[in-house]
Amino acid sequence: GSNLLIKMFFLTSFRSLAQKLGLKLIPTEISSFFKGIVEQTVDYRLKNNIERNDVMNLLLKAESEDGKLTMDELAAQCFVFFIAGFETSSSTSTFVLYNLALNQDIQEQLRDEIKEVLDGNDGKITYDTMKEIKLLQMVIDGKEDVGIIKL
Repeated sequence: GSNLLIKMFFLTSFRSLAQKLGLKLIPTEISSFFKGIVEQTVDYRLKNNIERNDVMNLLLKAESEDGKLTMDELAAQCFVFFIAGFETSSSTSTFVLYNLALNQDIQEQLRDEIKEVLDGNDGKITYDTMKEIKLLQMVIDGKEDVGIIKL
């Protein structure tokens, strides 16, 4: 809570002192883990000449002031995207689950539709399967016509 805010203020306001003291906002084991995953992904893509239409590909092509992004800069950017995506996904999930708890009739309709779609697709969950569940998208979007509260 407040300790984190104080630490963030100190780290951003007194950057050189914080570095000399070895203070970090993210624990070393977490940053090492994340950097390792990014390095493995970059190595795999470069060795296998893989290009995808995703953020990683954009970051690999991005340039910093000194040319290409360093591995540390690349890992930091990926971490920011991860945190941003985690927050929005968890907020959306919380919103959907709360509304389904308040609207059990819609919850039942959605459960029935999910069962029906999965039964028709050998129980496999794919991107296309998810697109077939129309009520799910309506619930996520907060459509008033299905009785879901809109933010």
